[in-house]
Amino acid sequence: MPRFRETIAARLAAFGLSPLDALLFLGVCAFFFFLPLRTDATATIVAMTVFGIAAVRGCAAFRSLLAPGVGIYLLAFALFILAVLAASLSHPATLSKFPRVVLWGCCVFAGVALSVCVPEHGSRYFWALFASLAGSFAVAAVFWGYDNPAIWHDERLKLFAIHPSRLGLYAAVCLFFLIYRAIVASGYERLLALAGTALVFYILFSTNTRGNLLMLPLGLLCLGAALPRRYLKQLGMAALLCAVLGGSVLWMKSESFVGRRLISAVTNPLADPTFQSRLPIWHVGWETFKTAPLLGRGHQSYLAEHSRYVAEHGAAMRERFGQYEPEVKQAHNIILGRLVETGAPGTLAFLLFYCGAVAAAWRGPAKNRWLLAPLVFYLAMNMFDDGLFRLNDAFILFVAGTALGGFCPPAPERSGRE
Repeated sequence: MPRFRETIAARLAAFGLSPLDALLFLGVCAFFFFLPLRTDATATIVAMTVFGIAAVRGCAAFRSLLAPGVGIYLLAFALFILAVLAASLSHPATLSKFPRVVLWGCCVFAGVALSVCVPEHGSRYFWALFASLAGSFAVAAVFWGYDNPAIWHDERLKLFAIHPSRLGLYAAVCLFFLIYRAIVASGYERLLALAGTALVFYILFSTNTRGNLLMLPLGLLCLGAALPRRYLKQLGMAALLCAVLGGSVLWMKSESFVGRRLISAVTNPLADPTFQSRLPIWHVGWETFKTAPLLGRGHQSYLAEHSRYVAEHGAAMRERFGQYEPEVKQAHNIILGRLVETGAPGTLAFLLFYCGAVAAAWRGPAKNRWLLAPLVFYLAMNMFDDGLFRLNDAFILFVAGTALGGFCPPAPERSGRE
């Protein structure tokens, strides 16, 4: 047994990994694989906390999180969590959903801790994301071979995620990462990144998620802004390739219902049925916020508030908007959703944290600047959705934590290792 452990340690060392590094990598890979599934939030919270604590072990400079320009954003996130708790305590019916908020904290903590305490990991976290997507796709291919419909949601690919839109989010973030690695890497890593880009691009377009596809160019623009000038030519070629592939896929799907909806959203966005359906939802959210502007109505309270408002003002809404949905689970806008749930102070704290993560990605180490693309992409996409309503979107807070952690001074005992 000792010889076996020595052999494993030697093989890991050949790849620049310690046993703890390997454990963390496998843990993050498992996190990325299981988070899209219908898993219990408690299990995910425990897993992320364990890996965060493992990363902090032996790190004497974890107080670097209090460095100027970083600590204020983490404090803002803590205040946001407290605002959610205060709103839920004032509306006890919403307390049962609070474990999901704890998951947000665990994901931010794990992202920051891993970036600060093991900075030599570099891009391995997001290779883990690609590994989980490729693994899911490989297993799904077997399902497809046996005509199992579990990997599809109508015409939309979902693999093993709850919904195609969540798979689309993972695929979009992974696509930005792979394009970045294909541009800046060399040798086998570049070839792997190019092959991965093709696979993930197919997965993304097969989800037929309009919000992801429409905001993809914005993410590519942010990626270009974050890259050094010498890489802009390569990024332009990558963007052109994405446009050609995307146009080809869209042309093939133009006769389908999903394809027609995507074309409609581009050619006539204000008359698009989805945009029109959002107007009464936003109206109810704003009116609800005005009734509790300081504390909000508690976590995931929009469903009850929407039903109450429609019951009281249904005739006026029908006269103003024509048709509207009688039951809606979320505010379909990430800012309005936070206003309804936590009031103005909690929303400001959340925006300070998130914008701080965007700034950290922009001003941080070169290896983390590509994170600007998924963070801006996610915020723009959620002007028409409230992704934080879902358990799965805690993933983006891991990305934000990674950006903030990369901006911290590295731990002295690990900073010399590369």
